Amino acid sequence: QLFLGRLWDSDSNHQDGRIDDAFVCSDVLTATDIANIYSDSAYLVTLYPTYDVTVMADSPLVYLKLDETSGTTANDVSGNGRNATIPSSNVNYSQAPMKSGLNNGIQLTSGVSQSINITYPSGGFLNNSSFSLEMWVNPSNWSNGNPLGIWDLTVGGNQECILVRKGDSGAGDNYQVGVSASGFASATSLYDPGSPTNGTVKHLVVTYDSGTGDMTLYVDAVNRGTASKATGGFAFSGSGTLAALANGGPNSRITQGIVSNVAVYG
Repeated sequence: QLFLGRLWDSDSNHQDGRIDDAFVCSDVLTATDIANIYSDSAYLVTLYPTYDVTVMADSPLVYLKLDETSGTTANDVSGNGRNATIPSSNVNYSQAPMKSGLNNGIQLTSGVSQSINITYPSGGFLNNSSFSLEMWVNPSNWSNGNPLGIWDLTVGGNQECILVRKGDSGAGDNYQVGVSASGFASATSLYDPGSPTNGTVKHLVVTYDSGTGDMTLYVDAVNRGTASKATGGFAFSGSGTLAALANGGPNSRITQGIVSNVAVYG
């Protein structure tokens, strides 16, 4: 045990006064570190950045922590004001963090009929540019023969599934990246096993490089491969919906389970 304000062998010799900003570090602080902490305790965040600090350092276009306790609005804490819509029913709030360092999340349960939808503005923030899509998810309804969504974008009536948990008889139990649809440049799909199973926390990231046309899937920080798409970007210039946990358009083929810390970069 670590005691603050008393001797280890006595419960009577207590310190009178105030104790503030106590912390234990996992490594040896340098003299410079100690001086900086003395000057400003916020310096600790520089030494040991939180998950939020790490995300915000990459200037996300959208960052949804999904730590709301009620309501249908997921607040965008990136500062860009791109709030998302949370389903109005079949949602459990304040789910325990899926991993140390993350915040609480929300859970989409059986019967849910809405995905987590980000309004995509006219002119678009992904239009003809490189981007990355990130989320933490612990699914509960993935099964063979039931291709469910992870990231889907619908603009001007045209729809693009960027990442799908495939799970059908043709593709097997896989993630599929770069699923093209009418109105967008064609993409070759990447089918990757990546262990897309229920009850397992997954950190999923898809990156797109508009210069090379490469769409790369990362599962738990491991590069699982690249799909090839036409260079020059996705023609997402109109208004529409960027949906998390949907496939085939917003509110369609929804992944159920716990989700948090959803981010869009570009």
